[in-house]
Amino acid sequence: MKDECKEFLDGLPVKKTFLHKDEIPDKPPYKNLKLPVVLLKTGEKMEVIVSSEEFKSLDLEQLMKIIKNKIQ
Repeated sequence: MKDECKEFLDGLPVKKTFLHKDEIPDKPPYKNLKLPVVLLKTGEKMEVIVSSEEFKSLDLEQLMKIIKNKIQ
């Protein structure tokens, strides 16, 4: 599953940044985010595309489909 996830992420046409909890800025819009979360930054706008609640309920295939649909 790890390889499938890596291939998927490598194939996305966007820059990706992964942050650990202690690396997230302590200011809006990040300050009160429940983790894990998937965010999409467009210009200066930050949008939650997969919330913590959704993330926990999705399998990998569902998660990849949602991400792919949101960035295209």
